Amino acid sequence: MALKIKKRNMHSNQDHLNIALYTEGLQFSGNTIENEALGGSESAFIYLGRSLVDLGHQVMAFCHCPDEGLYEGVSYYDISNWSDHGVNQHWDVFICSRYFHVFQHQISAQTKILWCHDLLDKESATGIMEVASEIDFIFCLSDFHLYETANLLPFLQQKLRRTQNGVDLDMIATVQKSIRLKRHKIMFTSRPERGLAEALEVYKMIDDQKLEFVICTYSYVNDYHWHTTQKEVEKLRREGFNIRTENFSKKQLYYEIAESKCVIYPANFLEISCISALEAQACGTAFLTRGVGALTETVHAAGIVDASTQVFANALKSILDNEDVRISLETIGQNHVENFTWKQSANCFLREIKQHITRLQSKEIANTFSSKLIQKPVILPRISCLCVTKNRIILLKQAIRCFLDQTYPNKELIIVATGNKTFCQALSSYIKLLDNQNIVLQWVDESLTLGAKRNLSIKASQKEIICTWDDDDLYHPQRLEKQYALMIQSGSQACFLGEHLHYFEQKMELAWVDYGYQGRMEKDAQIFNPTMMLIYEDSWKYDEDGPHSNIGEDSAFIDKFRDEIPICSLFHNAYLYLYRYHGDNTMTEEHHQGITNYGIREIECFQAYLSQMQETLKYHRLPQRAKLIDRIGREIYVKDFLKLEKASMNYHPS
Repeated sequence: MALKIKKRNMHSNQDHLNIALYTEGLQFSGNTIENEALGGSESAFIYLGRSLVDLGHQVMAFCHCPDEGLYEGVSYYDISNWSDHGVNQHWDVFICSRYFHVFQHQISAQTKILWCHDLLDKESATGIMEVASEIDFIFCLSDFHLYETANLLPFLQQKLRRTQNGVDLDMIATVQKSIRLKRHKIMFTSRPERGLAEALEVYKMIDDQKLEFVICTYSYVNDYHWHTTQKEVEKLRREGFNIRTENFSKKQLYYEIAESKCVIYPANFLEISCISALEAQACGTAFLTRGVGALTETVHAAGIVDASTQVFANALKSILDNEDVRISLETIGQNHVENFTWKQSANCFLREIKQHITRLQSKEIANTFSSKLIQKPVILPRISCLCVTKNRIILLKQAIRCFLDQTYPNKELIIVATGNKTFCQALSSYIKLLDNQNIVLQWVDESLTLGAKRNLSIKASQKEIICTWDDDDLYHPQRLEKQYALMIQSGSQACFLGEHLHYFEQKMELAWVDYGYQGRMEKDAQIFNPTMMLIYEDSWKYDEDGPHSNIGEDSAFIDKFRDEIPICSLFHNAYLYLYRYHGDNTMTEEHHQGITNYGIREIECFQAYLSQMQETLKYHRLPQRAKLIDRIGREIYVKDFLKLEKASMNYHPS
């Protein structure tokens, strides 16, 4: 069938990917969302396609499409055309939403992705395992979703990735301009079986017949659960309550939400990523729910009511009666979801896709060369770990131990030191006792700036690859090996960790920090300075005087090359680096606390990497009373975490 051009030209971008999106299920076209209500996964499908086009890529979408055509730059085909347009074409990327059985067929694509929108059951997990060899990545929608999926697919954990749902902030901004005052109105915008019966109970408890209750029916009007609940709706109408049920387009829905005082969702369902919660908060409307599933991620804690129906009703009444309470919740909610955009969702996919394609290309190049050359022993380049220290003998010994335990073979540790007499004697004796030719100790003038000392450490090294090795942090034995592997595989000249563990010694609290979490930082800013690994060039020097010679010298140094060379960031390996605040750091506690604000992850993230984390905690000998904390206030003591077993990862801390 010939495609009908609807609107909007494709972006011109020489570095674009050819992407196929595939799903089954409900009927929809590329413009359905503008004309009628649509479910969450179908909405996500449409918005992901548009965002990928906005980012410069070519997208073809295959679904049960009643009206084929070009919509917002995305070419839509009916799924019946998949055998003609899909199977016989080579794709850079193939993304399947939900219906994994399609991987039973031959699909020619460099990167093949299953995009999950449901909690898996054992039958689905078995089905995915049968086609797992044809899937490169399995994308989940939240930390909770990732954790639950890892439980059922323990052998595929290396393929699991996290993305997020989003909201159309541009459309919401347009709608909000037309809203003057909030109406005396509440809404329910989820599926009927997911709490509508209790929502009606809450509404009755408010006992205010002037309060309008709008129920969004979506396309489930023929659903058994809707028919069951509809009897109660009709009964309340006859009693004089003001209830309206309606099927809205996306823009109409946003308008209805934006003029409401609250959207209520007394959830009885394990949400993996609740789009309606994101939409309500983004529209500037209070959202009230229970903290089940991933709702603790998508809704600010102020909107969580884990109590009886009566307490839930009391919380709603407080919002309706007290304008200050309502406005506070509205503001908190809007701030909470400002990074939940479809562009950020698309970037989560693209980050993994581009790294995967680069690895495939590097592997292909390596195979080509190896087939032409006589096989020779591999000589790895020298990695020089650069450490500047002063009067920190205990911390420094721990950093040295971490260096000696590194699995990467060709390495050296350059220690540039100053300090008092006791420190000098202790360190000199310790280095002599180690008698290791790969450790170089150089004493320098104490008056030198930190930048000057770092330059001396480079000068004393082999200058092939340099790696920052701070004296007060801790390193997993595979840190050098994994960073080097990614840097070479991706064709980069520098590699940083995009995630790390952050430990506050005095509080005995450990957090998992992810610089890419929910898109909080764009890719070029996903750089954690202390984790730098760099193929060095002589023209790069640290500032030896001026404002960046003692504090911020690492940032100033990185700025000299960050826009000039390819840089990669290693994710899903936070356990490789433990960043410590011990009270005697160069930077303040406020600085360290601010770092954790970028993306402290949920407890489930620790559990998804259970064996690596347990190994790391034992290796670094953290106190048993130390706590693993997450961004919603949950915690696990180290002693309890070490007792967890992979086979019983259904542990949910309070």
